[in-house]
Amino acid sequence: MITISESGLTFGEFSEDCLYHIEKSAYILTLEHVKIAEFIEYRKKPQSNNQLLIIEAKSSIPKESEQFWDEIKDKLLNSLTLLFTGALKRHPLIFDELPQNFKALDWETLDIKLLLVIPTIPTIPTEYLAPITDQFRKELVTLRQIWGIPPLSIVVLNADKARQYHLAMP
Repeated sequence: MITISESGLTFGEFSEDCLYHIEKSAYILTLEHVKIAEFIEYRKKPQSNNQLLIIEAKSSIPKESEQFWDEIKDKLLNSLTLLFTGALKRHPLIFDELPQNFKALDWETLDIKLLLVIPTIPTIPTEYLAPITDQFRKELVTLRQIWGIPPLSIVVLNADKARQYHLAMP
């Protein structure tokens, strides 16, 4: 089982076969100026399509947030693109790093979820997450349209919601 400490929260525990710690990819670390998300989790769902969760964690949202949102967009788009190009063996080194479950995925039927976790802000009550999520969805509208990701699959979580989502440890 794997845990990841990031932005003041411990994420996990994740099965090795269901987690790609893309931020620590040996190949991606060789690239210059490529911003990347923290990790990608695969979730098998017996009653519906399987899920691929791309998670970025930040400790806060600055008051001047345009650059913040641009960085998040870059990280999520780069992560999604590199994951799929790796799965297609366009980048064999990424393919070699992928956990076995990722290599066997039916990529056409996956539900892709883009999650921004801001765990260290206990001052953001759950009711304030909705407007931040709305802003997040607006910022990602082009990415969402190109990749066919429904708006409800783009969410901002605080620490409590991350735990409820089974992303973080209590």
